[in-house]
Amino acid sequence: MSDWPELDPARDHETLSIIHVAAQMLCKIRVRHAPWVNHGWHVALQPAARGLSTLPTAASDGRTFTLTLDLCRHAIVLWTSDEGREEIPLNAGSVAALHRRLVAALERHGLPADFSGLPNEIENAVPFAEDTRPRDYERDSASRFRESLAAMLPVFERFRASFTGKSSPVHFWWGSFDLSVTRFSGRGAPQHPGGVPGLPDRITREAYNQQLSSAGFWAGGVTEAEPFFYSYAY
Repeated sequence: MSDWPELDPARDHETLSIIHVAAQMLCKIRVRHAPWVNHGWHVALQPAARGLSTLPTAASDGRTFTLTLDLCRHAIVLWTSDEGREEIPLNAGSVAALHRRLVAALERHGLPADFSGLPNEIENAVPFAEDTRPRDYERDSASRFRESLAAMLPVFERFRASFTGKSSPVHFWWGSFDLSVTRFSGRGAPQHPGGVPGLPDRITREAYNQQLSSAGFWAGGVTEAEPFFYSYAY
Protein backbone atom coordinates (compact mmCIF):
# COMPACT_ATOMS: atom_id res chain seq x y z
CA MET A 1 0.00 0.00 0.00
CA SER A 2 1.62 3.24 -1.14
CA ASP A 3 -0.41 5.31 1.34
CA TRP A 4 0.56 3.23 4.40
CA PRO A 5 1.78 5.61 7.14
CA GLU A 6 5.56 5.44 7.47
CA LEU A 7 7.14 5.28 10.91
CA ASP A 8 10.86 6.03 11.04
CA PRO A 9 12.68 5.38 14.36
CA ALA A 10 15.26 8.10 13.72
CA ARG A 11 12.54 10.69 13.12
CA ASP A 12 9.70 9.46 15.34
CA HIS A 13 11.38 7.85 18.34
CA GLU A 14 11.30 10.86 20.66
CA THR A 15 7.59 11.50 20.08
CA LEU A 16 6.66 7.82 20.41
CA SER A 17 8.59 7.65 23.68
CA ILE A 18 6.47 10.51 25.07
CA ILE A 19 3.25 8.79 23.95
CA HIS A 20 4.51 5.54 25.51
CA VAL A 21 5.09 6.98 28.97
CA ALA A 22 1.89 9.06 28.77
CA ALA A 23 -0.05 5.87 28.03
CA GLN A 24 1.56 4.26 31.07
CA MET A 25 0.44 7.09 33.35
CA LEU A 26 -3.17 6.89 32.14
CA CYS A 27 -3.45 3.15 32.53
CA LYS A 28 -1.70 3.00 35.88
CA ILE A 29 -4.67 4.98 37.18
CA ARG A 30 -6.87 2.09 36.01
CA VAL A 31 -4.53 -0.42 37.68
CA ARG A 32 -4.91 1.41 41.00
CA HIS A 33 -8.59 2.35 40.85
CA ALA A 34 -10.47 -0.32 38.83
CA PRO A 35 -11.28 -3.95 39.76
CA TRP A 36 -9.01 -6.53 38.17
CA VAL A 37 -10.31 -8.32 35.06
CA ASN A 38 -8.83 -11.51 33.63
CA HIS A 39 -5.58 -11.03 31.69
CA GLY A 40 -5.57 -7.34 32.57
CA TRP A 41 -7.96 -6.45 29.77
CA HIS A 42 -9.49 -3.66 31.87
CA VAL A 43 -6.25 -1.66 31.85
CA ALA A 44 -5.53 -1.84 28.12
CA LEU A 45 -6.14 1.26 26.03
CA GLN A 46 -9.04 1.20 23.57
CA PRO A 47 -8.56 2.41 19.98
CA ALA A 48 -10.57 5.57 19.35
CA ALA A 49 -11.11 7.82 16.34
CA ARG A 50 -8.70 10.42 17.72
CA GLY A 51 -6.16 8.08 19.34
CA LEU A 52 -6.37 5.80 22.37
CA SER A 53 -8.64 5.94 25.40
CA THR A 54 -9.07 4.30 28.79
CA LEU A 55 -12.28 2.59 29.77
CA PRO A 56 -14.45 4.65 32.17
CA THR A 57 -13.13 4.70 35.73
CA ALA A 58 -15.37 5.24 38.77
CA ALA A 59 -14.58 8.01 41.26
CA SER A 60 -15.59 7.69 44.91
CA ASP A 61 -18.35 10.33 44.59
CA GLY A 62 -20.32 8.42 41.93
CA ARG A 63 -18.86 10.18 38.90
CA THR A 64 -16.91 8.41 36.17
CA PHE A 65 -14.07 9.70 34.03
CA THR A 66 -12.03 8.72 31.00
CA LEU A 67 -8.59 9.78 29.84
CA THR A 68 -7.79 9.93 26.13
CA LEU A 69 -4.51 10.22 24.29
CA ASP A 70 -5.96 12.57 21.68
CA LEU A 71 -3.43 12.47 18.85
CA CYS A 72 -5.42 14.99 16.81
CA ARG A 73 -5.31 17.66 19.53
CA HIS A 74 -1.97 16.26 20.77
CA ALA A 75 -3.06 16.23 24.37
CA ILE A 76 -4.25 14.03 27.19
CA VAL A 77 -7.96 14.86 27.42
CA LEU A 78 -9.82 14.30 30.68
CA TRP A 79 -13.59 13.81 30.43
CA THR A 80 -15.88 13.52 33.45
CA SER A 81 -19.49 12.40 33.70
CA ASP A 82 -20.53 15.77 35.17
CA GLU A 83 -19.50 17.49 31.91
CA GLY A 84 -16.00 18.36 33.05
CA ARG A 85 -13.20 18.49 30.48
CA GLU A 86 -9.55 19.46 30.57
CA GLU A 87 -6.60 19.12 28.19
CA ILE A 88 -2.98 18.48 29.14
CA PRO A 89 -0.70 19.12 26.12
CA LEU A 90 1.64 16.24 25.34
CA ASN A 91 4.37 18.72 24.41
CA ALA A 92 5.15 19.47 28.07
CA GLY A 93 8.93 19.56 27.65
CA SER A 94 9.67 16.53 29.82
CA VAL A 95 8.00 13.44 31.24
CA ALA A 96 8.20 14.94 34.74
CA ALA A 97 6.33 18.06 33.61
CA LEU A 98 3.63 15.98 31.90
CA HIS A 99 3.24 13.83 35.02
CA ARG A 100 2.96 16.89 37.25
CA ARG A 101 0.30 18.49 35.04
CA LEU A 102 -1.75 15.27 34.81
CA VAL A 103 -1.79 14.80 38.58
CA ALA A 104 -2.74 18.46 39.08
CA ALA A 105 -5.62 18.19 36.58
CA LEU A 106 -7.02 15.10 38.29
CA GLU A 107 -6.80 16.80 41.68
CA ARG A 108 -8.54 19.93 40.37
CA HIS A 109 -11.50 17.78 39.33
CA GLY A 110 -11.54 15.85 42.61
CA LEU A 111 -10.54 12.58 40.92
CA PRO A 112 -8.15 9.80 41.98
CA ALA A 113 -4.64 11.05 41.30
CA ASP A 114 -2.47 8.43 43.01
CA PHE A 115 -0.84 5.72 40.92
CA SER A 116 2.48 3.91 40.64
CA GLY A 117 5.18 6.30 39.52
CA LEU A 118 7.52 3.78 37.88
CA PRO A 119 7.07 2.71 34.23
CA ASN A 120 6.53 -0.99 33.49
CA GLU A 121 8.22 -3.22 30.90
CA ILE A 122 11.02 -0.72 30.29
CA GLU A 123 14.66 -1.50 31.03
CA ASN A 124 16.29 0.84 33.56
CA ALA A 125 13.05 2.79 33.91
CA VAL A 126 13.17 6.28 35.43
CA PRO A 127 10.24 7.31 37.67
CA PHE A 128 7.90 9.71 35.88
CA ALA A 129 8.43 12.50 38.42
CA GLU A 130 12.22 12.25 38.06
CA ASP A 131 12.42 12.08 34.25
CA THR A 132 13.37 15.69 33.59
CA ARG A 133 15.31 15.09 30.36
CA PRO A 134 14.08 17.53 27.68
CA ARG A 135 11.96 15.81 25.02
CA ASP A 136 10.57 17.19 21.79
CA TYR A 137 7.08 16.21 20.66
CA GLU A 138 6.47 16.32 16.90
CA ARG A 139 2.84 16.46 15.79
CA ASP A 140 3.56 14.86 12.43
CA SER A 141 5.13 11.81 14.09
CA ALA A 142 2.14 11.41 16.41
CA SER A 143 -0.31 11.80 13.52
CA ARG A 144 1.38 9.07 11.48
CA PHE A 145 1.33 6.79 14.53
CA ARG A 146 -2.42 7.42 14.92
CA GLU A 147 -2.98 6.77 11.23
CA SER A 148 -1.07 3.50 11.39
CA LEU A 149 -3.27 2.25 14.24
CA ALA A 150 -6.39 3.33 12.35
CA ALA A 151 -5.24 1.41 9.26
CA MET A 152 -4.63 -1.78 11.23
CA LEU A 153 -7.74 -1.73 13.40
CA PRO A 154 -10.21 -3.10 10.79
CA VAL A 155 -7.71 -5.83 9.81
CA PHE A 156 -7.34 -7.02 13.39
CA GLU A 157 -11.10 -6.72 13.99
CA ARG A 158 -11.82 -8.96 10.99
CA PHE A 159 -9.23 -11.45 12.26
CA ARG A 160 -10.93 -11.50 15.67
CA ALA A 161 -14.46 -11.73 14.25
CA SER A 162 -13.77 -15.03 12.47
CA PHE A 163 -12.95 -16.83 15.75
CA THR A 164 -15.85 -18.19 17.83
CA GLY A 165 -13.88 -19.06 20.96
CA LYS A 166 -12.55 -16.83 23.72
CA SER A 167 -10.75 -13.83 22.30
CA SER A 168 -9.47 -10.54 23.67
CA PRO A 169 -10.71 -7.25 22.29
CA VAL A 170 -8.44 -5.51 19.81
CA HIS A 171 -6.66 -3.26 22.27
CA PHE A 172 -3.41 -1.41 22.92
CA TRP A 173 -0.97 -2.52 25.57
CA TRP A 174 0.72 0.45 27.23
CA GLY A 175 3.57 -1.53 28.83
CA SER A 176 4.88 -3.11 25.65
CA PHE A 177 3.36 -0.40 23.41
CA ASP A 178 1.57 -2.59 20.87
CA LEU A 179 -1.85 -3.02 19.29
CA SER A 180 -2.87 -6.67 19.57
CA VAL A 181 -5.60 -9.29 19.60
CA THR A 182 -5.31 -12.70 21.30
CA ARG A 183 -7.18 -15.98 20.80
CA PHE A 184 -7.36 -18.61 23.56
CA SER A 185 -7.68 -22.38 23.14
CA GLY A 186 -9.34 -22.98 26.53
CA ARG A 187 -6.56 -25.36 27.58
CA GLY A 188 -4.07 -24.63 30.34
CA ALA A 189 -0.50 -23.60 29.52
CA PRO A 190 2.83 -24.19 31.29
CA GLN A 191 3.66 -21.59 33.92
CA HIS A 192 5.23 -18.53 32.36
CA PRO A 193 8.81 -17.95 33.58
CA GLY A 194 8.16 -14.27 34.30
CA GLY A 195 11.08 -11.89 34.41
CA VAL A 196 9.53 -9.03 32.41
CA PRO A 197 11.17 -5.75 33.56
CA GLY A 198 8.99 -3.83 35.99
CA LEU A 199 6.11 -6.33 35.81
CA PRO A 200 5.23 -8.64 38.73
CA ASP A 201 5.52 -12.31 37.74
CA ARG A 202 2.00 -12.98 39.05
CA ILE A 203 0.59 -10.63 36.38
CA THR A 204 2.51 -12.29 33.55
CA ARG A 205 1.59 -15.79 34.73
CA GLU A 206 -2.13 -14.95 34.93
CA ALA A 207 -2.01 -13.39 31.46
CA TYR A 208 -0.43 -16.54 30.00
CA ASN A 209 -2.22 -19.21 32.04
CA GLN A 210 -3.97 -20.57 28.93
CA GLN A 211 -2.68 -21.64 25.53
CA LEU A 212 -3.00 -18.64 23.24
CA SER A 213 -2.16 -17.18 19.87
CA SER A 214 -1.49 -13.47 19.68
CA ALA A 215 -1.04 -11.14 16.69
CA GLY A 216 -0.22 -7.48 16.71
CA PHE A 217 1.83 -4.45 15.76
CA TRP A 218 4.65 -2.98 17.83
CA ALA A 219 5.45 0.64 17.08
CA GLY A 220 8.67 1.16 19.01
CA GLY A 221 7.86 3.41 21.96
CA VAL A 222 10.85 4.10 24.22
CA THR A 223 12.94 1.56 22.31
CA GLU A 224 14.59 3.04 19.22
CA ALA A 225 13.98 0.12 16.87
CA GLU A 226 12.11 -0.55 13.65
CA PRO A 227 8.33 -1.11 14.04
CA PHE A 228 7.15 -4.61 13.17
CA PHE A 229 4.14 -6.92 12.94
CA TYR A 230 4.24 -10.10 15.00
CA SER A 231 2.43 -13.35 15.62
CA TYR A 232 3.27 -15.90 18.28
CA ALA A 233 1.75 -18.80 20.20
CA TYR A 234 2.23 -19.72 23.85
